Amino acid sequence: MNTADFITKTKSLQEAVVNYFKANPQEATIINKPGMSGVVEILLRGNLASRFETVSVPYPKEIGTRRLRLLFDRELADIAPGYELVAPGTPILAIMLNTIANNTLYTKAAVTLNLYETVEDLNLQGINIRYANPTVACQYSFKKYFLLRYLLRFKSYEKNEDTVPVLIDAQDMTALAPSSLAKLSKVNLIDCSLAPYQTELYALPKSDAKFVQQVIATGEQIIQERIKGIVQERYAELATQLQTEKLRVEQHYEKESAGASDAKKCELEKFKSREIEELEQRYEVKTEISILSLQEIIVPLIQYNLSITNGKTANAIDQPFTFNPLENSFVTHNCSHCGQEKDWAYCLPGNHLLCFRCGGVEQCCHGNCNTGMCPQHIIRCEDCHKTICSNHQKECTYCHSSQRYCKTHILQSFEGKDICPKCAVSCNQCKLVFPSVRVQPCHICHEKFCNSHISQCPSCQKPYCADHGAVPQGHKNQYCLACLGKCGECSSTLLYTNSALKSCKVCSKKLCHSHERTCISCHKIFCSDHTLKTPYGDGCST
Repeated sequence: MNTADFITKTKSLQEAVVNYFKANPQEATIINKPGMSGVVEILLRGNLASRFETVSVPYPKEIGTRRLRLLFDRELADIAPGYELVAPGTPILAIMLNTIANNTLYTKAAVTLNLYETVEDLNLQGINIRYANPTVACQYSFKKYFLLRYLLRFKSYEKNEDTVPVLIDAQDMTALAPSSLAKLSKVNLIDCSLAPYQTELYALPKSDAKFVQQVIATGEQIIQERIKGIVQERYAELATQLQTEKLRVEQHYEKESAGASDAKKCELEKFKSREIEELEQRYEVKTEISILSLQEIIVPLIQYNLSITNGKTANAIDQPFTFNPLENSFVTHNCSHCGQEKDWAYCLPGNHLLCFRCGGVEQCCHGNCNTGMCPQHIIRCEDCHKTICSNHQKECTYCHSSQRYCKTHILQSFEGKDICPKCAVSCNQCKLVFPSVRVQPCHICHEKFCNSHISQCPSCQKPYCADHGAVPQGHKNQYCLACLGKCGECSSTLLYTNSALKSCKVCSKKLCHSHERTCISCHKIFCSDHTLKTPYGDGCST
């Protein structure tokens, strides 16, 4: 594991401690010591004076003021009486640690959000919901994190100090990956009391001193685990250097001992053992860890609940979109087929979303209608099979079947009602559309006519149209042409009922009453061509 994976070289221990006191200028005055690196003097008043009373001395020039002398170089501790050493495990850092744990209010921060809390937020993140204009209701939930910074000091052949940040999830006390720290650095933080969602934080558990102490201890354990690899790498590196140094010493004393007396050799052996012991101490790897700062961070997770208004009813969609400000993205159900989570289509009858990329949702064929339907809830025109929504589908008001039609393939009846093609029959005369029960075929031409344009023959009782009916001689009412005939000896335009016509017994010519001839002998009917004139009247050839 590389140090750069989680260590950020930012503030030194001295800078962190000085900044601690600078945060309260009313109670602390920093006195710089030019030319004295690693030495800081601080005049304390009020609460700070009381808090650090055990490690400070009265300041004679100001009543109630105490002077705190801090030393940041352990090697100078023996020659700097009156100065308090600041290093992991020393009283100064212990007091600061206790302060951090018991006064977390000033370290609380919250993530600020630049959101509209409308569907526009989804659109700005590249999320499309087709065939719908949803409205949004936002619901907040919160994640609490602790950002801790520790001083990590390596003491070996050379001394290194680094600042190590750790981000801990307060719910399960686990450390987040270094990538989450990078994401956190990109968000805007403000004092928690100024957060716009302050009123919604009531349900979030408070962090008492005991809990914060537990967080700090957890952070130290996490760092210990993280630096194991680094310590091992450093130990292996120094072990190689130590072996080289030992070999150099061995060779040096071996050369010095050549030809020396036994007493001299004994003395040289003691010098060699002492020098090797010093080398082993110099190359020993030691680590020191101390907390520098703690910050409680509230991260809101915003759940966008969508609903679609259909008429006066708002239907909630059972697929929320949750915005995570650390990720700067929305999370929702992924498409089970292609895995995408940004391109959706809304099925109105089923009130649910389907993946638009995988297809399946079809748009209503009516003009500018933006309604979509999935295969499970789709409705198609019985005639052309195009998709039609509930607002634009048509049903027959005569047969009331379950079949539906688009506006192109539903017809309007004579009374302005919707009628399906299966029920619709057009009158051959008025061209209006009627249900079949109101239309009859002319029994002569077989064309269909509405009840207003067809008649019933008083003779045969069969329907006939206007073109195939006439008023016979001697009658006032029309008859169908099938029930009428012409007299073979009258004008061609004159019609008679079939019952009023007689047939010539010779040639079967139809004869009206005026042109029929009756034989005075046999009393049979004959036409003029087959009637004989006799002195006794009309006769026949028989």
